[in-house]
Amino acid sequence: MSANVQTMMSVGELPWHKLGKVVTGLQTSKEAIVQAGLDWQVRKVANEYTVKMGKSKVKMVGKGFQVVREDNNESLGNVGNRWEPQQNREGFAFMDEVIGRKAAVYTTAGALGRGEKVWMLAKIPTSITIGGDDVVDKYFMIANSHDGSKAIKFMITSIRVVCSNTLNLAISEAEKGEKIFSIRHGANAANKVQKVIEYLGVANKKFDDFADLAKVMTKVKINTKAFDNFLGLVTGIDMEDVHGKKESIIEDLKNSFENSPGSKLVTARGSLWGALNAVTHYTNFVRPTRVTKTGGFKSDEEARFASVFFGSGNTMNQKALQVATEMVS
Repeated sequence: MSANVQTMMSVGELPWHKLGKVVTGLQTSKEAIVQAGLDWQVRKVANEYTVKMGKSKVKMVGKGFQVVREDNNESLGNVGNRWEPQQNREGFAFMDEVIGRKAAVYTTAGALGRGEKVWMLAKIPTSITIGGDDVVDKYFMIANSHDGSKAIKFMITSIRVVCSNTLNLAISEAEKGEKIFSIRHGANAANKVQKVIEYLGVANKKFDDFADLAKVMTKVKINTKAFDNFLGLVTGIDMEDVHGKKESIIEDLKNSFENSPGSKLVTARGSLWGALNAVTHYTNFVRPTRVTKTGGFKSDEEARFASVFFGSGNTMNQKALQVATEMVS
């Protein structure tokens, strides 16, 4: 396994970015955590450093704490006094309680880097059909960090079956006050189940709204000029001055619109729905990434995976959804 996607499992087939190992059969939370290599815990220990006092060396307690993996004693990051660990098993238990043990099936889970970030994705038995053949499945995701960098985040994710394009369905600020629901690491984090259940209710409504919006998008036909306008708004590129790197980006997006999996379906061909999925295909599978020796990622697939869920790929997808929504409003 590569350095950045440290461990990962997926049910039935390799996931979007061809990372991890394939397992068979439905995964309970207990099975998934083992298959994904997440059956380890972390502990918080006080920072210590050694100083020389005369001829002696004395250990001193520094500011803050280290988060250490108990299975290999490796440090994952620095945290403050109020930060409390949310163990991987607790995260799965949290998902079980929020969704219901029989309401979802764990389809993929894994760890990034040394284990400083982990995620768990569960398929919810709800899907939408856009037209006759274009199916979009719904997933619920929890992402946790063991390095103090981020709160525990929950999100609804849609995956278009024909091409495995991923789109996080953000909750608008007017509805929930933040785009992705999160809770801070603390002693009472495990007591926030009810709040997450309430969020899931809002997110489910968001998925229903997305289904209605997608069906409208299939009926909005766009010509070359309209598609260029769409791409300009999504990328921020002046379409009258496309050259060099910008030209490559636009060409890749246009190729995704014309030739990506699912682009020939009647729902997508020449439509705003096809334009939205051209962007998500680009961010999921095509978009160039910076793979460097010091960057932590050892392949384009690893970098895109992190980007689509946690970084600039997700930002671009959200912009595309925003622009498409405004075009049908």
